[in-house]
Amino acid sequence: MKDTLEPCDPALSGEDCSTYPFEVCSAGGVCEHKDVFPAEAIEIFGYIIMPFLFSLASVGGIGGGIIFVPLTIGVFNFRTKEAIAIASAIVLISATLRFVLMSAYAPHPER
Repeated sequence: MKDTLEPCDPALSGEDCSTYPFEVCSAGGVCEHKDVFPAEAIEIFGYIIMPFLFSLASVGGIGGGIIFVPLTIGVFNFRTKEAIAIASAIVLISATLRFVLMSAYAPHPER
């Protein structure tokens, strides 16, 4: 994938973008990543499988960055920089939720 936005014809609504249907042509005449909806079939699969992977990664203690970066690149067709940012946010949210829901109210093991 290219790391820069490529030019396109707004009349074609993104069909001339290199990663169509994941990119659409904006009013400015450049290809941009599409909105969440309408979702493609592969994206629906990703929406279903990712929560299971979140929970496995959290319980396993690996955080999940090594799982989510390739998944967001492969399934949702994001660029590497975007995929790393999304995976980092997912890992932060997962760690925070695990702490709040499981660890914050647990008694100290020596009490």
